[in-house]
Amino acid sequence: MSGAVTKRTTLILLLTIFSLFALIPIAQANTVVFERYDTTATIQGDTILVERDVRIKNSGLTPIIPGEVHFRLYEQRGDTKTPIVVNNFRAHSETSGDLTTRVMERGGETDLSVHLWNPLLPNFYYDFTMTYEMEFSPSGILFYEIRLPREETTIPIVNENTEFYLDRRYSVTYAPDGTVSSGTPTGNTVVSWDRNSDNRVVEYSRIPLPTIGVRAVNVFWIIIIMLLVGVFILSLKRSKSSGRKPVQTQGPGGWQQQPPQQQYYQQQPPQQQYGPR
Repeated sequence: MSGAVTKRTTLILLLTIFSLFALIPIAQANTVVFERYDTTATIQGDTILVERDVRIKNSGLTPIIPGEVHFRLYEQRGDTKTPIVVNNFRAHSETSGDLTTRVMERGGETDLSVHLWNPLLPNFYYDFTMTYEMEFSPSGILFYEIRLPREETTIPIVNENTEFYLDRRYSVTYAPDGTVSSGTPTGNTVVSWDRNSDNRVVEYSRIPLPTIGVRAVNVFWIIIIMLLVGVFILSLKRSKSSGRKPVQTQGPGGWQQQPPQQQYYQQQPPQQQYGPR
């Protein structure tokens, strides 16, 4: 009798586990969404610290298990995708503590995955935080430009907000799709984008210039070239208008400046012919 009960219990347990795993593919459909997707990126030396607060919600009618949630990062260089170097990737939840994470590079992308095995009932949500560091090297000398890498996920994002924090010493000179704000409580200059912004590029500089609709580095060098050309033309005109320099002669009172020499033509008297008288 006890053996039959044990077999029945084992069978029920296996069926339960199987039914739970059968719910995992549902998480890839529109029944699960990111209701909140807030990202903060801060420059720290030669790395960018990314902190992301996420709320994943079951908007369907049946329970689900999210399983492995993937985030793909890459940098677009022309038609080529380049993976991003990611370090210190962690995920944490207030209810479950540290979550299992994994970083893989494949197909020109960096794949970040977080394991979420807690079942979600309909209209329930699960909050967790992700942090990682990206290596970067800004291009430029007086003006620096950085483009935040593209990030894709298979789960739809309902509400998204991305903020890029710069040190107060820098001024944002170009951010075509971003909103620039200063005077924040932290003292940083912040560029923010919503979920509809695809061009997440920022140009910044120590030169205190305002944010304009074009790259300030181009305007800066055009002005410098125009000034140099103007100085050259002005010096050329001055050298032409100066003419001959006056001649200096030494007299009893020292060196004296004389006007330019003029040529004088003296009429010679007619020559007299001498002959016998």
